[in-house]
Amino acid sequence: MKTNINQGECTSSGNLPVAKNTFGSSGHEAEKCKAFLLMIAVNLGLSEKESRELVEFVYLIGEKNCVYQQKSFPLKLWLSKTLVHRCIVKISSIMFSKSGGAIGSFQGLDNNLISSPISKIPFSFRAVYILLHSVGFTKPEVAYILNISPMQVRERFVKAMTIIKGQ
Repeated sequence: MKTNINQGECTSSGNLPVAKNTFGSSGHEAEKCKAFLLMIAVNLGLSEKESRELVEFVYLIGEKNCVYQQKSFPLKLWLSKTLVHRCIVKISSIMFSKSGGAIGSFQGLDNNLISSPISKIPFSFRAVYILLHSVGFTKPEVAYILNISPMQVRERFVKAMTIIKGQ
């Protein structure tokens, strides 16, 4: 028995619907995105383990919402936006926990980030720098991912570069 539920396909096993791969033809593209998403999460400062868990979580969200997002955005961009937002929440909670303020430590974050010059950049500039410079998104894509204007992306990138060059 085959039914359509919320525009996604399900098959029925007894009385329980079992979701099929809702990425459909883009399933292969979504699998290729996993390595890309992992690189973003690690570059933003999460540990390898946290990054893998988060990528799997975002991938599952993508499968659930695939029909909706395919009509509006490229899959890679949509998954990246979802991942970056989750990373920002996770990193912010680490920064502000156990320290009582914005000067929070990065104890839960990847040690490579702590020792790099990028760690000296304020996080809002760092996210733009990583997405533009390290990952290779365009300014409009970064603006979409971070919910800011392309002008803000440009300003934050220039400030990040100024900080890096000043070190």
